[in-house]
Amino acid sequence: MSKNSKFWDGVPEVEHSVSGAESPGYTSYKKEVIPMILTKEEFCKVIDQLQKAWDAESQIDKIARDMGSDFLSVDLTYLGGPLTTVLDKMFNSESEDVCYFCYELNFGREYEPGSVKDPDGTDVDFSTAEKLYDYLIKHMEDGEQQSESTDGK
Repeated sequence: MSKNSKFWDGVPEVEHSVSGAESPGYTSYKKEVIPMILTKEEFCKVIDQLQKAWDAESQIDKIARDMGSDFLSVDLTYLGGPLTTVLDKMFNSESEDVCYFCYELNFGREYEPGSVKDPDGTDVDFSTAEKLYDYLIKHMEDGEQQSESTDGK
């Protein structure tokens, strides 16, 4: 990629040496990693779309089973797993809170008080995407470890 391309706009030049060897005059380019955080509205929209795809897949699978078809299956959420992984990484959630909320708690619909706790034992409300977002942001800002579910997750 040419260093004149748009990709390099705003990327600072840094002196670079390879394996400790001196390479005078060799220039490489480095882009600092800047955390990308979604707004609450953006986050909830992504979760809502995942939920709609998950629900649609479940409805189609139910219709197929009702018709006696064991081999008809639709996978509308094949990107759901990777997407929840990206969201967990974006919010530094080592406990995979987004994945847990979506797939174990059925997008908060199966949340029960006491089912999710902070490492200090405090109950955490994962009943809605909004509350999940607030929790993720708070713990990113605090630098604390993310929640642990009571079932060892």
